[in-house]
Parts: sequence; C-alpha cells; structure tokens
Amino acid sequence: WRRNNWGDFSPILSFSSVAFIAVASFNAVMVLLVAYLVWRTRRSIRGKYDIKEERCHGQEDIMCAICCMPCSICHMGRHTADYSTYSAKCCTETGLPQNVQVRSMPPK
Repeated sequence: WRRNNWGDFSPILSFSSVAFIAVASFNAVMVLLVAYLVWRTRRSIRGKYDIKEERCHGQEDIMCAICCMPCSICHMGRHTADYSTYSAKCCTETGLPQNVQVRSMPPK
C-alpha cells in the first residue's frame, strides 16, 4: 500500500495495471495456443504427404509455427489445394467449392 496525493491509501497495483496484465496474459496464451495448433497441423500434413524436413531436423515444424506463423499457414494452404484452379470457399469441409472432387491419398 502507498499514500496517494489525497492522503488516502491505495493498492500499488491499480485496476488499470491489473487489467493490462490480464489482457497481456490472455493474449500470450492465445498466441501460444495458435502456434501449437499450427505446429500440430503442419506436422500432420508432413506425415500425411510424406514430406521430409529440410532444415532443423526434428524441430522444423515448431520453429516455423513460432517464427513464421503466417508463412506456415499460407504454405499449408497452398500444399493442400490448387487455388489457381478453384477459388477458396469459407465454411466448407475442404475449403473448396462443394462440387470439387477431393482425391484421397493412397494407403501406405
């Protein structure tokens, strides 16, 4: 506790600093959650299409998810569909128009 200008005592951390800390903590948790989801998705795509790592063997997916998240998301999108042939559609199961036939990968 400390004395303010009016002679009253007030807590050292004001409401605005507590709110700032809460919002900053929430933002940090959300960034880490999105990075985790990008890492898992990238790792899944790499396993599904049997793509070998080129750099940072064993750590490439997590490093790309943390350091280059927008680039990783764009790369995954370009790898999973040919957007020059079909335009992307929101709220569909595959992100492509409903009439597009999606080819499945042959079993390993």
